[in-house]
Amino acid sequence: MNQQQGQFAPTNSPRRRKWTLWIRAGASLAVLVLVLRWVGLDKFQKTVSRLDWEPLVFAFILLLLATILLRGARLWFLLRSQEPHLAFWKTIQIQWASGIFHLLIPGTLGADAWRIWAISSLAHPVGTAFATIAVDRVAGVIGQIINVFLAWAIFGGELLR
Repeated sequence: MNQQQGQFAPTNSPRRRKWTLWIRAGASLAVLVLVLRWVGLDKFQKTVSRLDWEPLVFAFILLLLATILLRGARLWFLLRSQEPHLAFWKTIQIQWASGIFHLLIPGTLGADAWRIWAISSLAHPVGTAFATIAVDRVAGVIGQIINVFLAWAIFGGELLR
């Protein structure tokens, strides 16, 4: 192996990945300890004990269902412009499963890969499925930008003060 080939050797070895994982875990734990020391564990426990859990869980479930339905509807509208059409509830199933993959696999690549595979396995070409997910991603980013501007307008700039 000459010197030029050695410069482009992959640096993501299993040993390096293991150390990176331990460093990230240690940093996360250190931040958690600092936050708990700053907030105070007794204040944290007192706050948790005062919570009324039933409405909180109900609100969380409603928010989760609304998010899945809205994201599924956005994907369904994108897929409707292509042949063959995909049923709305099938799109919701794909979106629900992609949410599970998003939780299990770090980053959003797991969810996107699942959606591409699921859409392409239902008679859509892989390129079309990939393009649809890319457009869905762009629509999501634009929606978040609009959300920031709406929040800024509604709260009159009071969010960062």
